[in-house]
Amino acid sequence: MLKKVIQLFFLSSELEEFIGLCPKVMVFRNGTVFDIFENEKVNADTLLEGMFGQTAGIGETTISSKSNTPLMPTPNRKIDNEIPEKKIF
Repeated sequence: MLKKVIQLFFLSSELEEFIGLCPKVMVFRNGTVFDIFENEKVNADTLLEGMFGQTAGIGETTISSKSNTPLMPTPNRKIDNEIPEKKIF
């Protein structure tokens, strides 16, 4: 018996639209897939951490991907999570 698989791609910046609706969420950052969250890990805290590289805690910063690199790297593209210096002209 063949099983029919249906996939749906849903794009949004509204977290509420993903939580409780999507069993798997891919977070893109800098034009590449940065993190993939599945099932119980699809919540506001983990999605925000993946989107911005920060936890929900005030003043606490973490990198959401263990390797600090995108899952699907772009050739000749450096991923820099440093905050650039402000320049006054």
